[in-house]
Amino acid sequence: MRRITAAVVSYEKVTVPAGTFDAFKILARDVAWGAQHGFRITEYYSPTLGRIKYDQISEDGDLRNILMELISYNPAKPGA
Repeated sequence: MRRITAAVVSYEKVTVPAGTFDAFKILARDVAWGAQHGFRITEYYSPTLGRIKYDQISEDGDLRNILMELISYNPAKPGA
């Protein structure tokens, strides 16, 4: 069992390899049941594209950190 708490803290511009986008900044904490340490998560979510960036950092200092960023996309053509 896991406990995840999250909150939208702002709406801001974020730059990733695919470009600069307006996105919601979400801060979260993910902890397994009974564990002392968990993960701190920062996610940027665009209403039009979905997840733009995801950064997960382990609180206990191990190497289970994850960073994902949007590197490219193909915008839909009008009327497509």
